[in-house]
Amino acid sequence: MRTFIEITCGVLVAAIIIPLAIKAYKPIADITPDTSGSSSTAGDDASTPDGNETVGTFGNRPDLSKEGFSKPLYSCLSGDTKALYEYIFVGVRANEKNIALPSLTYQVADIEKVFNFVLNENPYLNDTQGYNLGYNDMNNNKEPDPDEYVNSISPIYTGIDRAEANELILQSINDTFRHNEPMTRIELLCDIHDMILKDVQHVPRNSDPTASSTHGVMIEHAADDLGVARTLCDFAQRMGFDSFVVETNAEPDYSAIVRIKIDDEWYNIDTFTDGIETASLVHEIPLAEGGEITHFWFLCSDIWFNIGVYEILGDYGEEFSAIIPSYDDSIGDDDEVILKNYYLDNYLNKVWYQGMDDDIYNFILEDTKNWFDSGNGPFEIYFMFQYVDMLWEKLQESYISDLSEKYGITVSGFTGEFTGDAIRITFET
Repeated sequence: MRTFIEITCGVLVAAIIIPLAIKAYKPIADITPDTSGSSSTAGDDASTPDGNETVGTFGNRPDLSKEGFSKPLYSCLSGDTKALYEYIFVGVRANEKNIALPSLTYQVADIEKVFNFVLNENPYLNDTQGYNLGYNDMNNNKEPDPDEYVNSISPIYTGIDRAEANELILQSINDTFRHNEPMTRIELLCDIHDMILKDVQHVPRNSDPTASSTHGVMIEHAADDLGVARTLCDFAQRMGFDSFVVETNAEPDYSAIVRIKIDDEWYNIDTFTDGIETASLVHEIPLAEGGEITHFWFLCSDIWFNIGVYEILGDYGEEFSAIIPSYDDSIGDDDEVILKNYYLDNYLNKVWYQGMDDDIYNFILEDTKNWFDSGNGPFEIYFMFQYVDMLWEKLQESYISDLSEKYGITVSGFTGEFTGDAIRITFET
């Protein structure tokens, strides 16, 4: 009887454990993302993230095998390089101290490229700082030859609590959304963007083990441009947007750009410009309280990449052409380039001026006349911040007289302040 009971219990345990083990096991070669564009972390309508629907529900990021949104960098890879991404992702996710690689398959350049892809596309792995390499030293050199093959990767973990920053991100999303209903995803992302740039101290690259991570932003409140970009990318992904991070050679330092897909087009959040070149450059016109952040580079188009202002760093071949902007050498210095911004153009429906000449000044006079006809809200002129001083000087010279002469509008004076996006004009009548 005792033997029978033991055998019966053993059979029952095997019947339960073995199917679960089979279900849980998934070979690396079989791990492929769902490229449908939908997200298991956002509402059912996240497959078409046009930014105008209200935010749905949020949840923690699933495993790569269960990802509900596409991974653009991963999807563009193929063959051995795609498998390398899978090795690194699965190993880092499991906090493995040593990730073994197939012998004589990958060299240093492969690791550098793909390891950054994993971290910039999966920013919730925020406790990973870098890696050390194990070489197959075929020539018996005292120092490994970078051209030789790598047979193992040892990720460097900072020891921080990976879950803590992730929980704070989810809490921040839900708290912001709950206190501002109804709110669209674009509005929420903009609020998060402003909150991060105002609350986080900018530090140089490699100044702290957590500076380039979401932990630096959410916990330490001190981060470099890469840490800010990865955090914004993390927020965007949890809201249901396809998003990843790339780095550029923007002077005077490298910068990180968040790539985000809206209405089947890619836009950019330039964290370096937003964090450094703010409205503090404006001297003549008073700065409005809380107006330090400009949104000109929040969801901007690829035109600045296309005219060669920015060069994206990294080894991106033709397979990445659908997701990475390209340099257009047909655009000359004398060509008129009209910058586009999704947030201002398509969402706020604002005209924003990108220079200072007579034609633009006449448009501003016409806008002023239309405002006096409607009288709705404050009068604001959206203007690129590097030209604001020039505009303000022109307004001081002839604005009042021109309004009277051209449109019969009589004002005794006006005051203005720069909000970071626009000059807000208050008229004295």
